[in-house]
Amino acid sequence: VNQGVEAVITGNMGPKAMRVLQAAGITAYSTTAKTVQEALAQWRAGVLSPIEQSNVGAHYGMGKGMGRDTGRGGKF
Repeated sequence: VNQGVEAVITGNMGPKAMRVLQAAGITAYSTTAKTVQEALAQWRAGVLSPIEQSNVGAHYGMGKGMGRDTGRGGKF
């Protein structure tokens, strides 16, 4: 938000991130692109669909070792 972002391109969007982006007036777009280059090409071509609501649950993707305290003496 502080950087003046106008859009986010992602595969998945959780409920908290969706609320923050909506409150800031930032549009999130969904893609299944395998590369950033491909995702940007899709966005520039106008073929990406805006995400209207979160499409995954809270903490989706926060699996073991993904920056959380794992209880093994520290954080990764």
